[in-house]
Amino acid sequence: MDLKNTFGELVDKLRKARPVIHEITNYVTAESCADAALAAGASPVMADEPEEVIEITAGADALVLNLGTLSFNKQIAMERAAQAAKAKCIPVVLDPVGVMASTVRLNFALKLLNADYIDIVRGNHSECQALLLGATGGRGVDNMEQGTEEGEALRTAKDAAAKFGCVFAVTGPIDNISNGKQAVVLNNGHPLLQDITGSGCMTTT
Repeated sequence: MDLKNTFGELVDKLRKARPVIHEITNYVTAESCADAALAAGASPVMADEPEEVIEITAGADALVLNLGTLSFNKQIAMERAAQAAKAKCIPVVLDPVGVMASTVRLNFALKLLNADYIDIVRGNHSECQALLLGATGGRGVDNMEQGTEEGEALRTAKDAAAKFGCVFAVTGPIDNISNGKQAVVLNNGHPLLQDITGSGCMTTT
């Protein structure tokens, strides 16, 4: 697909369809993510109560799971929602916020990936590399390696996508997206994005 010449067409289709996006996200950026969905032409619904997520997900067109403010109840809600999405062939996007800094987050993200619940992972290079290697290392949820060699993020995207059988979008100054066989490199980043709370969460949305 020629993304450059068809992107506008895709956006028009999105806005006409007005898909419902069920987001189990974090309380730091929930409002920003809802606004991002609306701006893109989607209809967001935020529900993280374990007793209702199956019903909410069944009525959605996509499910977004954001690990930013993870809790025990959210893990239950996310797993139930992911199971419901898989049963109805609803695409699931995972934002593995801070998995390189927390064993709990890393293990839960790997659990979802290994259960084949996830269609797309959108994370920064540190997060996606932690998933690929299955190891933590770093401080804070925005940790990024300094001096990452050119092409390393692209290799991470390709290798992680091939390993887990889903699309990996490794975002940053340059975005690297791969399904394990093909890849797209987007040069649309800006240094100021790292100074905006929730820019990654909004990208996932």
